[in-house]
Amino acid sequence: MFNLSRRYFGVVVLSVSVLFTGCASVINGENQTIQVATRDTKGEALEGANCEWRNSKKSGSFTSPSVINVKRDYDTMHVTCRKEGNPEGTVAVASKANAAIAGNILAGGIIGAVIDHSTGNAYEYPPVIVVRLGRNIEVSTPQLARGQKQTAQTHNDLGLIPAPSGFASLSDVDAIPTKRQECRDVYIRYLGLAEPKAIVFSTGGGCVNRTGPDAIVSALAWCSPAANRYCGLYAVDSIVVWNPARLVTPTTQTTRNSRHATEVPPPTNFSELAAVDAVPNLGDTGKSLYREWLTKPFPRAVAISDKGALSRGYGSSAMETAIKNCEKFNNPCRLFAVDDQVVWTRP
Repeated sequence: MFNLSRRYFGVVVLSVSVLFTGCASVINGENQTIQVATRDTKGEALEGANCEWRNSKKSGSFTSPSVINVKRDYDTMHVTCRKEGNPEGTVAVASKANAAIAGNILAGGIIGAVIDHSTGNAYEYPPVIVVRLGRNIEVSTPQLARGQKQTAQTHNDLGLIPAPSGFASLSDVDAIPTKRQECRDVYIRYLGLAEPKAIVFSTGGGCVNRTGPDAIVSALAWCSPAANRYCGLYAVDSIVVWNPARLVTPTTQTTRNSRHATEVPPPTNFSELAAVDAVPNLGDTGKSLYREWLTKPFPRAVAISDKGALSRGYGSSAMETAIKNCEKFNNPCRLFAVDDQVVWTRP
């Protein structure tokens, strides 16, 4: 008889919050979407930690808070986060068998269950993980009895809401990153929904909103490589948090410099990529062009002048094209951003 029993780590409830049931994550295929947030040693929400995750199938890196696409695996996933001035934090997360493999067995599909078990596709991790810096914790997804519901805290309780990005005001419907009328209507309806709520937009122009304590996770679960949807949070409650640098896309996993003809300047951290008002000297037209540039795929670049000119470039010569076109206005120009990084410094 095929045995699905496995060893689980103990659950640590206060230090790492594991929320909701597996229905909030994408449970089909070899990948799973997970929301990861970090807290400092005092338990307060912390942004900008450099994190790494790994299991026996794959590994990756990201900056918190973020949404990561992980490879499903029978083995434990390790998430480690670091930020200057704080001790390192690590979470060892055990997976659990999802309902699909049980259905295979009940239907007599033992061969399919064995294959899912061996590939890791039959297992899933918690849809939300909060890493506490200064802690080294082992955690598992709790197995709930039939009909039992796990108590859900709101995304605000857990510090999962990213900081305001400065991309646009919440009421600016024209600023949303899609021209589709259906999504404009969805966004207008979102504005009238009660909190907690969240809305995401995809790189393909799609959108979805969700309400309730698991709004963030439920909305992001719609973003799935398996469904060919790569996207990110646009707004949570009444805050615009859209930051294209955090989009869950294949391009965000591309090594910098690998797709540009010349070396990419190092990031300067002058501002957040999505902070449109932080781009120097831009008028309304320039801001609109910059917002549109933020929706384009890599490789890409944008250059600005001291007199308010802005030019965009795409492809392997994106940087050269942006500079050349910008200087057609008889102004010296410099790169402001390349791909997902701001590279501009004050003269």
